[in-house]
Amino acid sequence: MLHLTTKYKLNPVPFVIMLVFACNNGSAMSSVGNPIGVLIALKTGLSFVDFVKWAAPVAIVVDVVTYLICRWWFAPSFTEFRQAVTAEFEQGAIAQTAPAAHAMAAVGADHSSFVEDEPAPSPVQPYATKNTLVLDPEVLRNYRISWAILLGLILMLVTHKQTETLLHLREGTMMVVAALVMGCIVLLLQREKARELLERRVDWWTLSFFMMLFASVGTLQDTKVTDVIAQRMSGIGGGQMPVIQSIGWATGWLSAFLDNVLAVATFMPVVHDIRVRAAGSYSSAIYWFMLFGGTFMGNMTVIGSTANIVACGLLQRRGHGTVGFGYWMKIGFIVSIASMIVATVVLLFEWQWLPMMAAPGPSFSAGG
Repeated sequence: MLHLTTKYKLNPVPFVIMLVFACNNGSAMSSVGNPIGVLIALKTGLSFVDFVKWAAPVAIVVDVVTYLICRWWFAPSFTEFRQAVTAEFEQGAIAQTAPAAHAMAAVGADHSSFVEDEPAPSPVQPYATKNTLVLDPEVLRNYRISWAILLGLILMLVTHKQTETLLHLREGTMMVVAALVMGCIVLLLQREKARELLERRVDWWTLSFFMMLFASVGTLQDTKVTDVIAQRMSGIGGGQMPVIQSIGWATGWLSAFLDNVLAVATFMPVVHDIRVRAAGSYSSAIYWFMLFGGTFMGNMTVIGSTANIVACGLLQRRGHGTVGFGYWMKIGFIVSIASMIVATVVLLFEWQWLPMMAAPGPSFSAGG
């Protein structure tokens, strides 16, 4: 996106914001879309297929609504982009027409044919002929290996529930195993650079942050803070739906002004205690709405999610300046509230088909 906006000399901020919105919304579609989905899947046993079945339709509808809002809010940016692309195509057409006219004039004057020489193909880079695109065999081999690893990882994640049942493994085990197995394969294939990949390409800083984060959440549980919150939440009358709505919106507002991973990690033991107090089956909607609160309302501010922070940091490093908190929140607030309202409506529609979850055991571990 930054390449395109630089090429056409456009302000990249509106387009990057829309890109972040799409990233956060789409991340709710699967159990591996972001750390929130991973955390919920590991703690509840909800599978990849469950996410695709119940969360993905909501995320798709919300993404369409988000696009329509952004199309209205950033209409001038869309217009500028369209004008820039149209101007480029017009210039390209003129540039192609001029040599052709010159060649025809030369043919008419010399009564001879005009032949354009093809450039010699590079031995290592992809090169084009008149009708085909020829790839270097080594490049093609790397493409195939990369796709095989990616598809293998996706297959292991999609079938993790069935594999765990077949092998009698603890819920969530194959989600961790899939990442470890594919990571080992990559290190084996890149064994000359394995040490560099492990030392420099792994975001150890972020992993350390999550370790400390889960330790903090565990402290809240040990000091009975989560139990107090769960007691207050359980006291809300009207059945499960008001409690689920309260959890979802509370997670969303906390995500907007802290971080969505922190918000979900904080409320996970609270939800566990609520289910224990219910002493019976509980609707899985409580986890879906918590997921939507963390992902959709993470769009509200520049610090709402990791994607927001990364995007703003990249804009600053590329010399595009900083994104103002107020500038982001104006459109972020509209998108977030509209997204949560849409999610609530769709979730109410799905309510009668959502699976019920049995009461959990009394213990809960904050770690992954």
